[in-house]
Amino acid sequence: MPGRCLEPRVNIGPGLGLMLGPVSQADLKGRVEAAAAAVLARQKFVTPVDVCVGIGWLHESNVEDWRRGRVDDLGYFMPVHDDRLIDLILYVHQWAEARGLTRTETVLLVEEPALEQAERQCLADEDARMRRRERDAERRAGEDLESQALFVKEIARLFPGCPPSAPRRSPGTPASGAAAGWAAQRRDGRSTRGP
Repeated sequence: MPGRCLEPRVNIGPGLGLMLGPVSQADLKGRVEAAAAAVLARQKFVTPVDVCVGIGWLHESNVEDWRRGRVDDLGYFMPVHDDRLIDLILYVHQWAEARGLTRTETVLLVEEPALEQAERQCLADEDARMRRRERDAERRAGEDLESQALFVKEIARLFPGCPPSAPRRSPGTPASGAAAGWAAQRRDGRSTRGP
């Protein structure tokens, strides 16, 4: 009903509300269209939740809590009744259809070229991610060798009587041979093993 006025409320607790004053349908439609256009320009898709943030009905922190599963219902944060949300969703859909946007299963309104570009980038990124993983593995292997050399040097400095072969074993491998004897020595030089 064009021209109809409703009084939205701000939730200040379960079952409580604060009246904001009347907002006409035309005012809401204009605000929805402006917010939807801004969201589309920024991220190349539009959701009713994004529009609610854009017109000030939701805060980003509330949306993040909802996306992370900390909040079950975004309606708890909404300052309006359900009929206003229905109007908002209707206006978003009308606005999107007028611009030739397609609706996806996840209720996103996406420009086709943006979707195709995202798919191409994802496929191209797979090769780059693979090369990066390989470079990172090589870099970590080099760092491991450097760390092992520093470790051996520090053991030799701290324990000058240690047999040269003992500190060269790889970290995490069980002690054996001379290293087992070194690992079992106490400060007084006596073995911790039995007689």
